[in-house]
Amino acid sequence: MAVHKDVIVGRDALGAPSIRQNWLDARLGAVAAFVDEGAELVADIGADHGRLACALLATRPGLRMIVADISADSLAKARRLLERRGLSHRAEFRVANGLGAIQDGERPDVIVLAGLGGATLRDILAAEGAKNVIGNAKLILQPNIEAPLLRGWLCANGFPLIDETVVQANGRYYVILCARQGEARALTPKERALGPCLLAKKPPEYAGYLRWREQVLTRALAQLCTARERDAAREAEIAQEIAWIKEITSASPCGNPTTRNMPPNS
Repeated sequence: MAVHKDVIVGRDALGAPSIRQNWLDARLGAVAAFVDEGAELVADIGADHGRLACALLATRPGLRMIVADISADSLAKARRLLERRGLSHRAEFRVANGLGAIQDGERPDVIVLAGLGGATLRDILAAEGAKNVIGNAKLILQPNIEAPLLRGWLCANGFPLIDETVVQANGRYYVILCARQGEARALTPKERALGPCLLAKKPPEYAGYLRWREQVLTRALAQLCTARERDAAREAEIAQEIAWIKEITSASPCGNPTTRNMPPNS
């Protein structure tokens, strides 16, 4: 998994996006790093400003991309960025909702869906005909929230997880999942909550993520315990996840990352 650090999308003197050295932020950099070196066609669904597409096209001369967004205004920004950098001839720009951006007969090697909620990503992947559109493509999924929900759905519906990571960028943590259609086993509750691949390889930001997550869960549990109508099952679920986190963080010296004032994403 090669990380491409030779592209920066910043701002030039006129405020327009410009490519310099040593940039993508940690979130988009991790997404880009999961794109296989041999990929020929990548679909970026929900491309927004187009920075990911710009970085990938700039560093991989043989790559073609489908750059799609439900917002025509956002897609126009992505198109302008790629046109300014002389990369637009290798991209198809499409205003579309979800996997509707991929046309009949197209077979992307990689499909990126980043920056949405876990439930929204699940709904996109569960839509009628989605499995046929996806084919054997590698899915790179970055849920802003509800990562456990998405993990559980993927492995229960024929999309085994093949890799995961967690990174910190712009004051918050992001979980990134990779999956591909195939035979999948059901996750244990612990794996669903904390990530089977993350538990196995423990990437550098995982300890900080777990400590932050413990804080979020502790606050949530306190609110549930003082609610007028108690939810005993949910309270037990949260308490169990906190116990798992304490078990992991107490077993390995991982420093004391800053987690104060982090937004409540998961």
